[in-house]
Amino acid sequence: MPKFRWCCCQKSTKQTNKMSDPKPKQDVDKQGGEQQPEEKNAKDRKQGSADEDKAKGKAKEVEPYDFERGIRRLQAKYQELTAVFEEEVDMLRRDRNALAEEKATWEVLATKLDASVVPQSRVKLDIGGTVFATSKQTLTKFAKSFFAGMFSGRHELQPEDDGSFFVDRDPFVFRHVLNFMRGQPPKLDRLSKAELEALREDAEFYQLPELLEALTPPKPTTCKFTPGEKYTLNTRQDTVTKTVDNYQWDTNALGEAIPATGITTVRFTIMQTGGAILLGLAPSSFNRDGTSMFNQSGWFVHTNSTLYSGPPTSFRGKTYDASTGRLSNGAVVDMVVDRNARTISFIVNGTNAGVAYQNVFQPTDELFPCAILYQHNDSVRMQLLSHTP
Repeated sequence: MPKFRWCCCQKSTKQTNKMSDPKPKQDVDKQGGEQQPEEKNAKDRKQGSADEDKAKGKAKEVEPYDFERGIRRLQAKYQELTAVFEEEVDMLRRDRNALAEEKATWEVLATKLDASVVPQSRVKLDIGGTVFATSKQTLTKFAKSFFAGMFSGRHELQPEDDGSFFVDRDPFVFRHVLNFMRGQPPKLDRLSKAELEALREDAEFYQLPELLEALTPPKPTTCKFTPGEKYTLNTRQDTVTKTVDNYQWDTNALGEAIPATGITTVRFTIMQTGGAILLGLAPSSFNRDGTSMFNQSGWFVHTNSTLYSGPPTSFRGKTYDASTGRLSNGAVVDMVVDRNARTISFIVNGTNAGVAYQNVFQPTDELFPCAILYQHNDSVRMQLLSHTP
């Protein structure tokens, strides 16, 4: 037991000595523990230098920039933007043109409205039971007319219950009278003989000498035939007579060239015929010495009211207006040539047979009235009836 106790006491004494007399703390620097600031900075610089060298190495491995590919990309982008820009410009241009057209349309409409709508001057006329509406400005356009005196203010007018002013007159052709005062001349070729006669009477009643003058056909002026073989001319050269004793289409009498502009009306009067004459228009290429030239050139109406022509129509007895019938001595054929519309029409004994040829000549072509005579002593007189530039 004493031995055991001694061992225990000895161990306890060592532990007490260890706790009461600790060994001095060893120098950390000598043991390689915590680093001093100078050493740490040196290592950082070394590490940074290593990182920098590593980065340089990586930079050397980057591929060089492809300038050509970059330029191509820029060019493609430029073209794309240019296309978009041009499309926008075209759209703006179209919008601008549309606005300009719309503006022009409105300006025309405004002009028409200014000319046709007269505020606070609308007048209703009761002509023999038919009511017409117009303006005071239209009715007083001609200072010495019936209506100018009626609405001059010198007369006390009493309108009807409906506000109209009554004039006891046949309304048969009054619309033509009113249209004339509106600035629209009468179209004589569209009026019947009865309408023309009634319109002349109205022109006198309403004191419109200007309308009466417009209804009077212009006096015909001389339109000369040019000399040629196989026919003779009178002294005025407006009447041709076939001298060759045969039955052939070999006598082609050409007149002087008609005016190069506007509408020209040439009147043919059949002085004598055995039943076959062609009247019409010939181009400068027409061969006056040929036979049956109407099949090769020109545009004609036959005395049996059929059509004959060269190209492009090449009519061979085409029915024109059967109502005119066969033409005999004294028949009158008015040929109307419209340069602008490029048409040839015929008015036979006062009846408008309508357009016979269209688009067969150019507006600037030189054109000649022509009579083709078939039988000995066939005779035609020609006059320049009118010309509107």
